[in-house]
Parts: sequence; C-alpha cells; structure tokens
Amino acid sequence: MSHFSFIALVFLLCVTSSYAVKVADIGTICNKATNPSFCINLLKSKPDGATGDLVSLTQHIIDVVRTDIKNTINLITKLNRQSSDPKTKTHYKNCLLYFGSNVGALSEVSEIQQHLKSGDYNIVNMRAGNIMFYVDLCISGDAPGIPPFPDHSNLPKVAGVVIQVAQIILILSNFLLN
Repeated sequence: MSHFSFIALVFLLCVTSSYAVKVADIGTICNKATNPSFCINLLKSKPDGATGDLVSLTQHIIDVVRTDIKNTINLITKLNRQSSDPKTKTHYKNCLLYFGSNVGALSEVSEIQQHLKSGDYNIVNMRAGNIMFYVDLCISGDAPGIPPFPDHSNLPKVAGVVIQVAQIILILSNFLLN
C-alpha cells in the first residue's frame, strides 16, 4: 500500500467514525427541556464535562436518575415510618410501588440501561416516559385508590427532580433517534 493510500484510508476511517458517534450540544438539547438551566447544570455535571457523544451523556443521566430514584425511595420509606395517618401511609406505600424495582420507575431504569446498550433508542424513549408517568402518579395521587398527596411533605419537590431528569433522557433519546 502506498503512503498516499494509507493516508487516504486513515482519513476515511476518521470521517466515517465521526459520523457514527452523535456529538452532544447541550444548548440544543436543553432548549427542549421544561427547565433549561437545570438541564444545562445536570449535563455539565458529567465527570468529563458535557462533551462527548450522546450515548455516553445519556448513560451519565441514567446513572443520575437511578440515584435520584433510590434517594426518593429512601425518603418515601422515611416519611411512611413517620406518618400515623392511614390515608397518608397508603399513599406512601403506593408511591413505593410506583418508584419500585419490580414494576416502577427503578425497573424502567434497568430497561433503559439495556436498551441504550443495544441501540434501541425508541424503547429508551418510551421507558423514560414511563418513569415520568410513574412519578406523576405518586405526586398527583390520580390513580384509583390513592388519596391526594399530603401538602406538608417535600416529596413532590424531590420527585419533581426525578421527572426533570427522566425528561432529559427522553430528550437525549430523541436526538439519538434522529
């Protein structure tokens, strides 16, 4: 192989590999979020900054939402132990199901993880929406048999963060699809 052919081959490989990896532009991504400043701060929290490809950025956000969900589960457990009102305790128990690892937000994170690795971004998108749905059911109490949410708790605020993070996964998956 001639020197010229070798250089052309290296150039071609560099160009094609750059098309295979979708690069993240946090401004464009976060303009689609309901809270762009939250989104920008979260994406910039990635250990190597918000630079890099969309898949690694999505992985980072999946790790964040997993931690946020686990912290919310711990809060719900604590609030449930502290409550003496039967209706409030019922609400917290139902919220634990909605945030849970069997059928709930935490189980959706595991599914997102698997489908991100396999490149099935449609399922990543759908599962991120499911997280938002489960968390909203907990906050709103709109599901059958769940009383309205107690106003004195900080759970709506904490759970609202989970919704915002899941929304960012949804946005990132939309970029991965395009």
